[in-house]
Amino acid sequence: MIRMYVRRLTGGRWPSIRRGEQLACPEVARLLQQFVDDEVDDPVVVEALSAHVDHCAPCGYEAETFRSIKVALAARRVPVEPDSVDRLRSFGSSLMRES
Repeated sequence: MIRMYVRRLTGGRWPSIRRGEQLACPEVARLLQQFVDDEVDDPVVVEALSAHVDHCAPCGYEAETFRSIKVALAARRVPVEPDSVDRLRSFGSSLMRES
C-alpha cells in the first residue's frame, strides 16, 4: 500500500517505511493533509506519521491547524436543499446534451 502513496505523491522518490522507522518533516508534509483527513490506510504509514506529529512541534502545529480548519468548516456547513441539487443535475445534463 505504501508504494501507491510513494508513486502518487512523490513520483517514487519517497523511501519505503518500515515499522518503527522515523520520518523527516518533508516526508510528513507530503502526507499530512491525507493523514488529518483519515485517508491514509496503511497502518505502518499512519503509525510513522502519528509518531512524528506527536514529537515534532512544527509538524504537530501544522496538523493541529489543519484539524482546526476542518472542524471550523464542518461547523459552518449549511444543508443543501434537494431541489437545488436536482436543478444543478438537470443543468449539468443539459450541458452534456448540448455538446
